[in-house]
Amino acid sequence: MAGNYILPDEVREEVVALSAANRHDSDRLLGLLADAAQLYNRGRFRDSLALSRKVLNALPESSAARELTGLCYYALGKWREAVTQLQRVVDTTVDPAQIPTLMDAYRALRDYDRVSSLFRKLRTSSPPADVMAEGRIVFAESLADQGMVAEGISLLEEAGIRKKIRNPQRRHYRQWYALGDLYEKAGNIASARRMFQVVAEHDGGETDARDRLSFIGRNDQSRKQSAAHQRH
Repeated sequence: MAGNYILPDEVREEVVALSAANRHDSDRLLGLLADAAQLYNRGRFRDSLALSRKVLNALPESSAARELTGLCYYALGKWREAVTQLQRVVDTTVDPAQIPTLMDAYRALRDYDRVSSLFRKLRTSSPPADVMAEGRIVFAESLADQGMVAEGISLLEEAGIRKKIRNPQRRHYRQWYALGDLYEKAGNIASARRMFQVVAEHDGGETDARDRLSFIGRNDQSRKQSAAHQRH
């Protein structure tokens, strides 16, 4: 889920104001935060975390530093630390952008009640289409985690995910991929193939849809062949 992190437009104003209140060098802290964002976008999450934590330690009220720190923890698979930081971001800002990431961290911790309540909050926050799509994916996957694969499929299907789109965007093929994955879990191999095929046609190699197409159904076919052999 991690993508490029762009520092919010208002971050300079925030850091300058907080630095003045805490008698810190705002230019230095802004530089550290900018470097942390660049490192994050290059996949150097540990290095990014080291810098973002320096800024957060100096400016505990900085939403930008806390958000980036939480995203680094998430990218490193440190779910509890990610939840600690991102929950505060979600609680103290009106921007719903990090709700799906927080949902996924709770999902990793198997706290499905939190995932559900955050999805309800996301739905009522008028999120951008990309953010809503990510939240829908996480919630559908969390339902599947709990054995409710059919419910996860219905959630994605009801959102019109299977409709043909002339110029699909990233959010479209990410949802197609999620739907294909759930179809495969449900044993609907033909539908899973169709979803992975359309993803492979549009994702520019971002996902492993081509690999999924190569292997999908093999285990099922092997089981069928084994069963046929035993019958004879």
